Amino acid sequence: MTSDHDTLWRRCAYLGRVLLPLLGQEPWRHGRRRERLHSRGIDVVVEERH
Repeated sequence: MTSDHDTLWRRCAYLGRVLLPLLGQEPWRHGRRRERLHSRGIDVVVEERH
């Protein structure tokens, strides 16, 4: 039997997989995301493949 906590966690994980990629497509976020990645030493091309 699945506990309520497990069910809630699965639903949250699902929403994260569905919604986060959609948020990443908003044009106004691209510049800020690239600035953050560069400040952390992460190549933009490598990160956008994931």
